[in-house]
Amino acid sequence: MTHIKLKLSVLISIILTITLSTASCSQSTDKTAKTDSIENSFTSKKSYQQKLTQLLHPYKIDIQQGNVITAEMLEKLHIGMTKPQVKNLLGTSVLSESPTKNQWLYVYNNATAGVTTAQQSLVLAFNQDGLLEDIHEEKEEKIVN
Repeated sequence: MTHIKLKLSVLISIILTITLSTASCSQSTDKTAKTDSIENSFTSKKSYQQKLTQLLHPYKIDIQQGNVITAEMLEKLHIGMTKPQVKNLLGTSVLSESPTKNQWLYVYNNATAGVTTAQQSLVLAFNQDGLLEDIHEEKEEKIVN
C-alpha cells in the first residue's frame, strides 16, 4: 500500500510539473500582460491542483468474502439434517475440519469502499451420528453513508 501511495504522489508531481511548465510557456512577453498571466496562471493552477487531488484517490472495490447465507436458506435449515443435506443447502463451510469434526463454521463479510458493512457467522454443531443438533447465528450490519 505504501508503494501505491508513493507511486501516486510521484505521478501527481509529474502531472503538476508538466502542467506548470506548459502554462509558463504560454505567457505573453508584454510585462503587464505577463504579470496578469502569472497571477491567473497561479490561481488556475491552484484550482487545477485541488481538482486533480479530489479526482485522484484510490478506488476501493466492494469485497464479498465467505459464504452468502440467505434468509431462505436459514428457513430450510433445521435440526436433524444430515451433513450431506446441510452441505447441499449451504455449500462447503469455511471451517468443516474442526478438531471434533462435528462443528462447521460459515462466515460472510462484505466491505464497501474499504469499510466493513456486513458480517455474518453461522456455527453448526452435529452429533456423533452426523445429524445437526445446534444452530448458532450472529449477524451484524453497518450503515455507511
